[in-house]
Amino acid sequence: MQNPNAPKSIGPYQQHVPGDHSTMMYGTYYEKEVYLPFDETSKRTIRVWLPEGYGEEGRRFPVIYFSDGQNLVDNELSAYGDWGLDKVVHRLQEEGYPGVILVGIDCPKEVYRRTNELNPPYMTKPIIAHRNHPFHPMANVYIEYIIQEIKPEIDRYFLTLSDMRHTGIGGSSMGGIMAFYAYMHYPKTFGYSLSFSIPVFFYTYKKWKQMLEEWDFKAQNNRKLAIYVGGEGFEARFLKGTRWLIEYLKDNGYDERCLHYQEDPSQPHHEAAWHQYSYEAIKFFLKDQ
Repeated sequence: MQNPNAPKSIGPYQQHVPGDHSTMMYGTYYEKEVYLPFDETSKRTIRVWLPEGYGEEGRRFPVIYFSDGQNLVDNELSAYGDWGLDKVVHRLQEEGYPGVILVGIDCPKEVYRRTNELNPPYMTKPIIAHRNHPFHPMANVYIEYIIQEIKPEIDRYFLTLSDMRHTGIGGSSMGGIMAFYAYMHYPKTFGYSLSFSIPVFFYTYKKWKQMLEEWDFKAQNNRKLAIYVGGEGFEARFLKGTRWLIEYLKDNGYDERCLHYQEDPSQPHHEAAWHQYSYEAIKFFLKDQ
């Protein structure tokens, strides 16, 4: 249930009015509609979820920016199922961790458009060519839109901790590779990445090594990376490559101070699994803050 004393609007963001089938239990939700610079065909919703205790004594909170924003906290809004992150953050707050602001950008309904939006420019064309759709990888434009437009606005209107160490980016599947890429390629902005179900199999290991070297990926103790992979059904395609990636990172200085890895081969490629493993991943982010 949303805070009844929360303002109805904060800057251009209006408090979300939940429907009869809302599953959100904690925090307060705000939203606004925009045309994105890479999609002028239809409006998207930018969603801002504020944790319990927001606004009390002017306390400021870290922020995680997510792709697939409609899937964060409410199944009523979801495209595929929701992560239930309101319940995850509530649990962490009950255990004494600080809250965290969640900011999400809704994804398009068409799979090929989502793939293009969240796809780093390195992805090889044959991976999606069989779908007979235009190939225009736009992850750089997507992430720079977050950095140049959304983040300054969120920092202006909400009580954020805006520095790199308190700013994260997250997502799953295509959103997972986008979040991993953003963490590696924009280290001055993102001090944390929640990268779930990364499609490592999109590239050869040789190509991954080349990309990582280009990104100057060396471990830094003041930045954190949380990776999860399952292994059931379609998710089985993600497991082998993710294990390789983890070992490669560990061989290059990523230890338990900056890398948190979880795998569960029994879990499918689904929001229910990402909900389950987001608790440890977000706790890793909030630890020592």
